Amino acid sequence: MASKRAAVEERLHAVVELGKRAPATLAMDLRPFLRDKAGIVAAAAATIAADCELHALEKELEETFARFLVDPVKTDPGCRAKLAAADALRKLEVRAPDVYLRGVAVRQLEPTFGPPIDTAAPVRVCCAATLLETRHPLALLEVAPLLADPEPNARAGVAAVLGTVGGEACEALLRLKVRAGDPEPQVVGACLQGLLSASFDRGFPFVLDAIKEADDGADRAALLAMGESRDERALSALREYSERAQDKEGRKSALLALSISRMPAAHEYLLHLVEEAPERRALEALAALESQRFDAVLIERLRAVAMAHGGSVSDAFVAMTNRR
Repeated sequence: MASKRAAVEERLHAVVELGKRAPATLAMDLRPFLRDKAGIVAAAAATIAADCELHALEKELEETFARFLVDPVKTDPGCRAKLAAADALRKLEVRAPDVYLRGVAVRQLEPTFGPPIDTAAPVRVCCAATLLETRHPLALLEVAPLLADPEPNARAGVAAVLGTVGGEACEALLRLKVRAGDPEPQVVGACLQGLLSASFDRGFPFVLDAIKEADDGADRAALLAMGESRDERALSALREYSERAQDKEGRKSALLALSISRMPAAHEYLLHLVEEAPERRALEALAALESQRFDAVLIERLRAVAMAHGGSVSDAFVAMTNRR
């Protein structure tokens, strides 16, 4: 067993070295590794094929994906090879519908100390994304059921994909999922974020309405999505939420969303809070601005207002700069 493991590690090292040198014969040299029976070796080769844009290996990548569907728990634990092959085909913009249609249905239950876990969720999400991006005629029919996938990461991942692809059909699915609800806040949050990504104009009113009914985890994710949108229309809503939220985590999320928006008006609001607001609120604003600690100009302004406030606020600023 030890010698077998050593042989796999040796082949893996050889693949990594090939990627570093990128010789003129790289495609030819990688072929044997894509056909390797060890999933971890084939995965490394597939990743290099994608990074180096080796279109000559498209057929081998399709074959790699199909091969590791056989006895997968033994040959490809963690779905490394299948995911790397599917992702490479996606990055190379290969139209391989057979791969993607099989991929959205892949399940791989692997033994653990507790209940078996499905390691194929990322494969399903990757293949769903490619079906949508390549405009496959059955894309929505194949992808929509994944919003009810048993794995929360698959549901959230597909929600993000639908938001990235956009269009009224994708938005309709996301709205339906929000209205239907989900036991995992991260999934509802991903749907709300997806709606903002797909169309801020159409999504923003819906998200504002949904936040009122969402539980804590989902509304925090939606608030951060509003900040990441960097749309000025979100600023007043975020300020209002931070001022009326009763729970600390809700206020912190709204303030952090203002900070990561990187919009001047948002930063001015947070700086004003640090300087003028009561201590608790000033400390929350200061904590939110820590996300911008690599903005030297902003941090110098923050230093001035924190020191002007004094007390625990100035102490907290000193502690923050010591963590940088």
